[in-house]
Amino acid sequence: MLYFLLFCALLRLTDGLNVTSHRFRIQKHTKLTSGVTKIRDVSRRDMTILVCAAQCGSEDQCNMFDFNERQNSCTLFSQTIFDPGVLRSPSPEYHLGFRIDFDNITSAGWTLVFKAHKLINSSVYNAWTNSDQVHDHPLLPGFPFECLSLGYVDTSCAGNQHFRSLILNEWRHTDVDRVWFSLKTGSTQVAFIEFDGLGSDRDTWFTESRVLNSTWGPYLSSVQHMGISGYFTSATARRFNVFGPLTGCVDEWLYTTVVDQMQDECNNQWDLPTGTGFPVFLYSRSGKASTSRASVHTYDLAQAADALEVWIKLFD
Repeated sequence: MLYFLLFCALLRLTDGLNVTSHRFRIQKHTKLTSGVTKIRDVSRRDMTILVCAAQCGSEDQCNMFDFNERQNSCTLFSQTIFDPGVLRSPSPEYHLGFRIDFDNITSAGWTLVFKAHKLINSSVYNAWTNSDQVHDHPLLPGFPFECLSLGYVDTSCAGNQHFRSLILNEWRHTDVDRVWFSLKTGSTQVAFIEFDGLGSDRDTWFTESRVLNSTWGPYLSSVQHMGISGYFTSATARRFNVFGPLTGCVDEWLYTTVVDQMQDECNNQWDLPTGTGFPVFLYSRSGKASTSRASVHTYDLAQAADALEVWIKLFD
């Protein structure tokens, strides 16, 4: 699938073409199918994808457009590519354009500061801590922002990058009120923890004392290993870890953890999808979750999610 940018003032369509002061990314042979609000249709004889992008750029409320190259038609929409519920589908006659001239990605008052994808063989923890890796302020043209759609996971475009915001570098100087840790499967949030972010930094908010609420309630009982750096040895890397006692692989339990390298010392004893790629985002659907069907515990078996997101809400 081919992606390219439109830029301002040139009159031919190439990689790096300007159309207004706004930047757009084009996803070829794709159209919007649902979850969008149409602003208007634009009809003119000389309609091209360049003209369509210029029309969207001149509308304050326009963030996406569909261009039909066969009919030379242009339809403008108000949603952003990141909004929940926005769905796309392949279409040979259509090209989808969307703005990427935002400083950051927001939804309902929350700002996305990190998003990690499953099984792309790239460390979540390394991405989280790498201050040289920044994809916003402004959003960088080279990042596959189609992968950040909040309404679903596009498995065709995850590549090998996790999204990281500049805010992670500036956390201490940002008025963070709350932090939302979220695991997604498809378009559904399958687990979350809400934290008090007051006075925290990039790595200290993920603690039991700061939990306000979660999928499992406001209190996480008997947790012995909780933290972003988690449990790390030469044989094991469990990050964003909310884990019980280390009593031996078969009888261990968790609320959530990220298996952040190909091998874990418990791979051969856990009944979980590890060892086929990383990261793996494990979580409990309700209460504590077992890691093995042979466990002495009667907890449900842990499940695997598609993506991990971290959001922050600032003080008003």
